Amino acid sequence: MKKRRKKVAEGEEEPWTKVELLSYLKDAIPYQRILLAALAQVGKEPATSKQVIFLMNEIAKRRPSEGIDKKITGRQIAGARGGLKLRRKQLNKEDIIESSWSSNERDYIYKIKDDYKQIVIDWVKGEKLWIKEEIG
Repeated sequence: MKKRRKKVAEGEEEPWTKVELLSYLKDAIPYQRILLAALAQVGKEPATSKQVIFLMNEIAKRRPSEGIDKKITGRQIAGARGGLKLRRKQLNKEDIIESSWSSNERDYIYKIKDDYKQIVIDWVKGEKLWIKEEIG
């Protein structure tokens, strides 16, 4: 018997399957790749933008093959998030990253959604962007 997909309300974004998400990640550009790699490797979640920027710079420095040779700032996070959003909106898929303003941290905070975290971690490792052990 064929499994029926739950009908999604108009304007509501659908969750990702593992195959769909891996296909989407495959087309990520360098800043998107570095952002996802940083979010997959943060020590504490959610991570502040300062922590994410630090990790993005470390990954870019240690993986020159990504072609990022300038200092990464919050603008690159915004640009990468914008590009990821444009691509996923066309697919009517939900965001894999949660973000919000934290008045406690006085900074934006980011986290990969729990449903997708392990898929992204495995992808980051497969793409040789995992540096957690290198930076201690």
